[in-house]
Amino acid sequence: MQAESKLRQRRTKSVLMHSPTKQIGVDKEPCVPAGTRPTWSDMYKDSFKLCVLLILYIMQGLPMGLASAIPILLQREGLGFAAKGTFALASWPYSIKILWAPLVDAVWLKSVGRRKSWILPAQLLTGGVAVYAGMTIDAQLGGAGTSGINVSWLTGIFFVLYALAATQDIAVDGWALTLLSPTTRSLAASCNVVG
Repeated sequence: MQAESKLRQRRTKSVLMHSPTKQIGVDKEPCVPAGTRPTWSDMYKDSFKLCVLLILYIMQGLPMGLASAIPILLQREGLGFAAKGTFALASWPYSIKILWAPLVDAVWLKSVGRRKSWILPAQLLTGGVAVYAGMTIDAQLGGAGTSGINVSWLTGIFFVLYALAATQDIAVDGWALTLLSPTTRSLAASCNVVG
């Protein structure tokens, strides 16, 4: 009889712990029950935040868009699979970003903010690397009297751009969870896909 009483207490406690009103999400806000869609008023309230996220996701996708053209240039120049395989190493940072994601979440400057401490430097460095690449790309692609495409230089430049974009992706994904209201958090994934 005492065992049945304890079992009832455990079941009641379990139901209370797992009810949607008792669950706590990010920033101690109640979790939104599964299947709940954001309303138009929720999206309107978070529209500026969603636009910021969309712009950040687009900006971190630019290096990947540029990198997708390089294999076509390599093929046009008659370079084989070895050159394409070497250039494919440039995309590794996205595959191994899990290794430095805990660092991005744990280390930040209080004066700047948790996510902006990583987003701002990543954007500035991406811009600097892109400007440098833009000034020297003609010589590296075989123009201006040079011979052939410098595959290792292209791989290195795009490796750095991918690493910066992956770092920004970690920070922006974390920021989306704290920036948006619980009902519009699902739209962050849409911004990521569109960007």
